[in-house]
Amino acid sequence: MSGPCLPRFRAPTSVRMEIGFSDWIAACRHLCDHVLTPPEMCAWTWILPAVRPWAAEDGSRFRLGRRIWRTGGKDEDGRELLRRFMDAVERSVGHAAHLGWSFREGDDELFLGPEGILTVVGEGGLLRSAYISLRATSALEERSEPSGSDAEEVVAGRSRNPFPREGRIRARAPFLPWSEEERGKEALARFRIFRHASGEVRSRFLRASSRAGRERFLPVRRFREARRDFETWKTLVPPPPEESS
Repeated sequence: MSGPCLPRFRAPTSVRMEIGFSDWIAACRHLCDHVLTPPEMCAWTWILPAVRPWAAEDGSRFRLGRRIWRTGGKDEDGRELLRRFMDAVERSVGHAAHLGWSFREGDDELFLGPEGILTVVGEGGLLRSAYISLRATSALEERSEPSGSDAEEVVAGRSRNPFPREGRIRARAPFLPWSEEERGKEALARFRIFRHASGEVRSRFLRASSRAGRERFLPVRRFREARRDFETWKTLVPPPPEESS
């Protein structure tokens, strides 16, 4: 699949390396698999406002997904969504690097941003993935425990075709403008997304930090405090950009 130049950004750890997808096939597949497929899409609506127009239960995300693939990455809406997505990933990676919330697994470096986005970067700046754990979507529901069967169903479906999956839209997407009271609720929802998403990599991050020694003490302390306390978390992450599309 050919297409316009893919958006990339410079890694915070090396000015020589740029991070980005390998090609438009990888980029489009990632948008469809993660950003446009519930239940993960529900969490993205809180972090990436550009997803909200496609989150309605009217088939919008399916139509966008098909346009993305059929036009070879040249669809204007698809390019704009990818650009906004890459901006969000760049912010997340930057926050993670600043806080020290990164670790290596084999040839990959993982960055966990306080927004709840886990970014996996391979050799040469290859963006392998940037996603919000399916566990985090349970934070948007009244039930506190994630549904393992739902998560397995969505993951299994991702191997069958490149378009957005059916999934289940189990959380209403917020739309601007918000009142001050609603803004407070929005921040709490985003904190719960981070807390649940970070649970997926908590043990791996702490294990890697333990091997690194005392220089990792402050990042680990911040990580533990942010997971425990809403007010601490709020000091670490700025609000998402207020964009309508």
